[in-house]
Amino acid sequence: MLSHQVEENLELRLVSERYAEELLAVVKDNFEHLNEWMPWAKKDYSIDSAKQFINMNRKRFAENELTDFFIFESNKFVGVVGFNSPDFLNRSIEIGYWLDKNNTGKGIITKCCKVVIDFAFEELNFNRIAIRCATENFKSQAIPERLGFTKEGVSKEAEWLHEKFVDLIVYSMLKKEWK
Repeated sequence: MLSHQVEENLELRLVSERYAEELLAVVKDNFEHLNEWMPWAKKDYSIDSAKQFINMNRKRFAENELTDFFIFESNKFVGVVGFNSPDFLNRSIEIGYWLDKNNTGKGIITKCCKVVIDFAFEELNFNRIAIRCATENFKSQAIPERLGFTKEGVSKEAEWLHEKFVDLIVYSMLKKEWK
């Protein structure tokens, strides 16, 4: 999947260095919003940080691994959705996402996750998808709950987030449960 038209004004695009400035601008404009839950969102996030993220994803894609996708709403960069922690042997993967604060509450992440989930199950033949969210990140938890994921439990102190550990709720969906 190089790009996908989710709906008329919503599109997923493969990461590209030509969007580095837009990525940087959105991260900077959303620093406090992102910093609360994203370990990588730090005050020193720079154009080099954006390019490093993009190049890591391009390398993964070139090596036939999985990549993240940029989310564009009305042709404007607004966030990222993609794959984390692939386990090809056990056909299991995680999905992660973040969105510009001005675009939350519109169903954008839910719609984009549906596309990524379909792609993971149908095209990539994964059997299990997980989404992990901090126990206090209620907006993020709403996504897997809305999509019908099963809440498996809590992983204690599973993520190092800005000088402290946070607990993560683990949600999952099996291929046979999807749709």
